[in-house]
Amino acid sequence: MSRSPGDGDELVQVRRTGGLAGIRQARTVALAELAETDATQWRSLLADDGLHALAATPPGRAVPDAFTYHVACPPEGDEVTLPEHGIPDPVRELFRRTLGE
Repeated sequence: MSRSPGDGDELVQVRRTGGLAGIRQARTVALAELAETDATQWRSLLADDGLHALAATPPGRAVPDAFTYHVACPPEGDEVTLPEHGIPDPVRELFRRTLGE
């Protein structure tokens, strides 16, 4: 999912599933539409394969009814799945802001 910083119309898809109520949220957004700090954080995660590194890290104990985040970058469609409890707080907050929470 590696991209060069500053690629043109970069898109990111974020989907959150699970939780007690099983509510699904999803959003596809161009990084240029986000606040500059969020766009910069996304570009860093994508350029450094930070998402793949997070996905490769064991999340620890299982948490029933936890949220799971799915992140993809069209058009490649390479998707990374991350359990919420295995994501550092700054990245989790970025995902939430991107989803519009």
